Amino acid sequence: MGFLSFSLSYYENRINQYETTVPTNENVYEAKQLLKMLDDLVDEGYKELYLRVEAKFHGVTRLKQFIATQGEMPFAVIPALDETKACRTETQELQACIAELMEKAAECDIASDNPILDDIVEFCEWVGYDDDTAYVFLLRDVMLPYVHFSHSLQGKSCELYPWLIGRKYMDFISPGHYIDDVVRAPFFDALENGCSSFAEFKAFCKEKILAALAPYPEVTEALRELLSSIKKKKIMVIESGCYGTFPMLLAVLDERVDFRMFTTVPLLNDVYGERIFTRAYEKNRLFETLYSQDKLFQFESFKGGAFYVSKKLDAEVWQKSLGEVKRML
Repeated sequence: MGFLSFSLSYYENRINQYETTVPTNENVYEAKQLLKMLDDLVDEGYKELYLRVEAKFHGVTRLKQFIATQGEMPFAVIPALDETKACRTETQELQACIAELMEKAAECDIASDNPILDDIVEFCEWVGYDDDTAYVFLLRDVMLPYVHFSHSLQGKSCELYPWLIGRKYMDFISPGHYIDDVVRAPFFDALENGCSSFAEFKAFCKEKILAALAPYPEVTEALRELLSSIKKKKIMVIESGCYGTFPMLLAVLDERVDFRMFTTVPLLNDVYGERIFTRAYEKNRLFETLYSQDKLFQFESFKGGAFYVSKKLDAEVWQKSLGEVKRML
């Protein structure tokens, strides 16, 4: 059981269905998304699933052939942003960094015209706002939604929390244990066991995740301390998407937590259902690789109840980041 076994079975079953039934627009679209998932993994350095899908049942070749016979082209692989030349960085507290970014963006003359920014604004409007809810934004990927909420909800009694709790944070509090993989592994066990509704999926994963994290009490203690700082009755976690690893982790640690994501991988569309804004998985990397969310800063440390980042001082990164933030204001 696990990611590889479930994914191999899922890919083989879906490809067999494409080839043995009358093609539909929905199947062609899904096939393009499944191929893009593999291409994205390879581009990120994870080649094993791609290689196994091709070696075991020629899945990559068959997906490409099916897409081509329907007169379609695969989704393009979104290249990673070019790394800037070696540049100076400085350490800054996260909220101070974002406040500085918003202040400078307000003075900027030109807003970015990147079309994914329109999707991000629509995503924020879809999430909405409830006075009785605390909103937790899982940075870096949703720094721009945090900016949009911060700006649009000024003057309202709201609680917004930018939390930088991705892989680097997990490695900071529990070095070398790849906690995101530990948390995500039960997702595929749940799918293999037929969990199709979110309630079934969460109940199955909760037991497995808590058991898997038992050897790492520093993780649950750190996250529960963060969650306990929120006094609202409801907590809404906001993330860009894909597997929803960290929203699910927070949800199993605190029953007040629900979440909303921009998108997810096709195999989790039905499970997450109303918790996702769009099924257009192919937009995910456009969302996550914006300058302000991918290049401007990264997690450095957590101390005294605050996140600290290493912020780039490169002029080009700042200029492009300011244009993106300007669009959110």
